[in-house]
Amino acid sequence: MVGGWELSPPLRNRFVHLQWDIPTDLYTDALINGWQVGRLPAIDPAAHAEKLREYKTKIVGFLRVKPDSLNASPEENKYGFASPRSWDFAAALLASADLLGFHPAQQADNQVLFELTAGCLGEGVAIMLLEYLLNLRLPDPLAVLNQTATPEINSFNDSELFVLFAGLNDHLGTALASDQLLPWSRVYLELATRAFATDRRDVIFVSLKELARKGWVIALAGVAQGAGPEVQGEVMEQITALFNDEGLREFISVLA
Repeated sequence: MVGGWELSPPLRNRFVHLQWDIPTDLYTDALINGWQVGRLPAIDPAAHAEKLREYKTKIVGFLRVKPDSLNASPEENKYGFASPRSWDFAAALLASADLLGFHPAQQADNQVLFELTAGCLGEGVAIMLLEYLLNLRLPDPLAVLNQTATPEINSFNDSELFVLFAGLNDHLGTALASDQLLPWSRVYLELATRAFATDRRDVIFVSLKELARKGWVIALAGVAQGAGPEVQGEVMEQITALFNDEGLREFISVLA
């Protein structure tokens, strides 16, 4: 292009790179009728913030499987390339696309999602990410907490289990002062117990720690007490068993 120049890698990493070709019929129509005014789709900021959290969690799950994908070489990618900055771009665009009806689990939408993610991360990382998102076998966390879906967590890989518990945390962490705290927590505790039974304490440790920091255990103990001695006993027994688990203590000691 006249007056154009190649962008340096640091500058390239600050953009989303989209290959935009103008079809001939669009241009010829514009010559006669003029260009139509572009219209950007409206996205609710609150809905986007919620969906963004979901995709950030899924990206964390992906990076646990493919930690080398956090960064990619600019020399091996002509336009976009993976870095912490461009991963932020990808998460925001995936959340926007999802709200506009483009979902990674739908093969028909993959070209749109590929163009967006490749424009941020480069083609190689984008292909691996979309393949990962396509094959995630995750139920709706809210359906799990409401017991309208029962996840077979023994069949989940570690990444899927991590993403599931992170999604459960998102809902449970906002229910500490609601009537849902006790029933949702009992589902959560049961799933955590099953995860411990398969020796995957390390996978859900971060989720347990985050909930504990929010005051979940204290809030749950108070609600359980008001539900009667039998319920209180069951809930406290589960909490005690989890946090006094010998395997968890060993894991924490290794981290320390």
